[in-house]
Amino acid sequence: MKITKDNMTVLITELKPDLGSIIIRGTVEELMNQLVGSENPSIDPTYVEDYLLTHRIFSSSHTLATSLLNWFTDPIVRDRVARVVLLWVNNHFVDFEMSEVLMGFLMRYYETK
Repeated sequence: MKITKDNMTVLITELKPDLGSIIIRGTVEELMNQLVGSENPSIDPTYVEDYLLTHRIFSSSHTLATSLLNWFTDPIVRDRVARVVLLWVNNHFVDFEMSEVLMGFLMRYYETK
């Protein structure tokens, strides 16, 4: 299935019988938006973990951290942002150990809570 915005394909998903709708590819912006955009876990249930594992290929950790802080101010997606941050810290703490910028992000995130 193709999702378009302004006559441009921004996301492509595929229906897998046992897994539900899986994200195949998309624009950098749309892939990032999918981190907090879906309330339905049957839509690619491992997407957040997959994104956090691979995001360095097409985006920067600084960009991701900035977006998460911005989204965290929105009460509608606040819980989803907290889940992303928790998964990122638990599964990829080396990202934070190796970066003063990301450690600063964690401090700002903690202060915002």
